[in-house]
This record gives sequence, C-alpha cells and structure tokens, in this order.
Amino acid sequence: MSIQSSNFAAMLLLSEINLQCHTIARAAEKLHESAEHWITLGKGIDDQKKAPPIEIVMWCSACLSAAVAIRRLLFLNGQKNKSVVKKRCKALMDILGNPLLPILSSAEVRNSWEHLDERLDDLLSSSPHVFTAITPIHVEVKQPDPKVFVLRHFDPLCMEIKYGPDTIPLVPLANEVKELSGFVAVAFKRLQSQHCDIYGSLTASPSHSVSGHQ
Repeated sequence: MSIQSSNFAAMLLLSEINLQCHTIARAAEKLHESAEHWITLGKGIDDQKKAPPIEIVMWCSACLSAAVAIRRLLFLNGQKNKSVVKKRCKALMDILGNPLLPILSSAEVRNSWEHLDERLDDLLSSSPHVFTAITPIHVEVKQPDPKVFVLRHFDPLCMEIKYGPDTIPLVPLANEVKELSGFVAVAFKRLQSQHCDIYGSLTASPSHSVSGHQ
C-alpha cells in the first residue's frame, strides 16, 4: 500500500507493534495447545502430543517480552528522554484511536518475569525460610505445594502465567492484543490519507509517498 513519506516513522512504529501482536497471538496459540495436552495428562490420558515444560516457558517468555515491547512503545512508564517519548506515545495512541489497554499498560506484565534478579533478591532476603524445596518449572494441572518455590509457573487450567504473587491472565491479554491488531490495521489505512507527525499531531496529508506493507 502507499504510505506518505512523512508518515515513515508512524509506519515503522505501527509495523513493530503489529509484529509484537502477531508474536503474542502465536505464543498464545501454542500455549493453548500445550494447556490442552497437560489437562489431558492430568486426567490420566496420554494424547501422544509433545508440550515439554521448557518449551512452555519459551512461549510464555515470548508472550511477555512482546507485551513489554508494545507497552514501551505506547506508554511513557518513566522512560528516558521523556519529552520525545511522550510525544511518540501520544501520536501513536492518537492514530490508534486511544484504545483502552489495561493489561498491556499494566506494570505487572513488565515486572513479572523481566526483573527476575530484583524479585529474587527481595524474596530471598526477606523470607527464604518459608520454602522447603525448589522447582524450576511447574505446568501440571495440580497446583504446586505452597512450600515449594516455583521459578516459572504456567497454569493450564486457568491459562495463566505466574511468578510468585504475580499472575498474568493469558486469555484477556490475547483478546486485548487481537483488538489492538484491529486498531493497527485501521491506523495503516488512515496513513494513506492523513499525515501523522510522531512529534506532533494528526493533520491533512502531504503529497509525497513511499511504499509500505501492513
């Protein structure tokens, strides 16, 4: 499709958001498949499918990392060079129609697995005696023993990604991302006839254009 040359920054940033949305959608799809397998195993039935815990952790990490990337593009969140970032966030949200994104904008998404070192320091320096065992990954239908510290937890029944006290509901996140993908598609269409200055506002379109893809 044809994109106004002055809209290059907006096109690039929207393309990045779109890519992260697709990443989350793919990761969520794989986690749904994995959840079905582990629920079946919990009933004592081996469906012969493969959903090893380490791959589940990989898909969880991909999902959360993509959500964090979107959050950083659309929300200020104490980033450096706040003046520029604030303008970029406002311009992108404006062209997207200022959608409500409560899950993507939540700090829990960023904090849950991203700052593992800080979370472990806080936990282990305050109450290490609470736990009697450690397990790196827990994906079974049965909930882990409260005295066992789980480094990575995916709940196949509730479709939740967990770490310590933090819980990220996967289904609402995937639904929110699906809506955002729709807003991005509309924004790309708007860029064909409107000018989006990432450092300013949405106005009438200039005449020059470059090629781009949604």
